[in-house]
Amino acid sequence: MKFNDVMTALYKDGVSLPIVNRIEWLSSEFATKEAFFLASKGDLLAAFARMCPDAKRDLGDKFFAAMSKAVVLWKTPDDKPAARPSHATPERDPRLDETLTNAEVLLVAELMERFKKTEVSVDWILQQVKLARA
Repeated sequence: MKFNDVMTALYKDGVSLPIVNRIEWLSSEFATKEAFFLASKGDLLAAFARMCPDAKRDLGDKFFAAMSKAVVLWKTPDDKPAARPSHATPERDPRLDETLTNAEVLLVAELMERFKKTEVSVDWILQQVKLARA
């Protein structure tokens, strides 16, 4: 993906304009855009220190989070849409779709009190409900 397209995609993905501008500004310290996107965190911090020797703060976590997104976008071929790593949805566990009645929920709460459990797993809850239904 082209550099300007990466910057536009970052902004459209919710990265603030000052951070997008800082990424663009910092890239000028590197010989090529490819060298910039291949740079380590230490290289980026060193370049920032050269450009702003009197800075009281470093680049910050939000910058590096945006930089990670930028690297993914940079590596994306122009003909493929970029994957949105920040909005990737994990696969939903089908056990979470189990429906419990009010009585079953009260039974689980009673069992938790009886066995002095402050937290339980979904597996434990479903096991108790399965036993109650049998």
